[in-house]
Amino acid sequence: MRGAQRVVAGDGPSSRAERALEGAPDRLVAARAADGDRQAFAVLIRRYTPAARAYARWIVPRPDDVDTTVRAAFVSAWRGMPGLDDPAAFEAWLLRIVGLEATAGWRVEPAGAEVGEPAAAPTPPAPPRGDAPAPAGVADMRAALSRLFPAQRACWALHELGGCGEEEIAEQLGMPAATVRRHLADARASLVRRLHG
Repeated sequence: MRGAQRVVAGDGPSSRAERALEGAPDRLVAARAADGDRQAFAVLIRRYTPAARAYARWIVPRPDDVDTTVRAAFVSAWRGMPGLDDPAAFEAWLLRIVGLEATAGWRVEPAGAEVGEPAAAPTPPAPPRGDAPAPAGVADMRAALSRLFPAQRACWALHELGGCGEEEIAEQLGMPAATVRRHLADARASLVRRLHG
């Protein structure tokens, strides 16, 4: 997988085959990657690293962990490529893996445990393009999300950004669906309070 990590670091196409695949549709590139074509997978890495990083930034509590999470997601994706049922759905499949990797270390709160203080607000991530500042609404949303408890933030991001259902979130985070519903409700209430006064 060393070649894939090189690509994540930002290199462009390194071979004629990769350059030829750059404009090909996802279904074709992902199907070739599922058949073990490393060059096709390198194209997918270049194509989807920005989306994977953007998604991970909403879930991972520490900005320093975003790239580690994305790299781990691509390694998991490479290992899981033979099981990809619908190559045209690669992006959605990858983002679910990013969500899994971002929440891999989280555990269920013990029954009856008191909810502690929210994690310290992480430094907001850098704007996605160059030096352009994030729109005020995005900056406000990031600030409000950073003040949620980590489990609330993960549930909200997996549901609202990742399109995961409550049962799937419960499975990914290893908690009961009722807890997921509580975290979603609490996250929404907190975001409304913080964003709308």
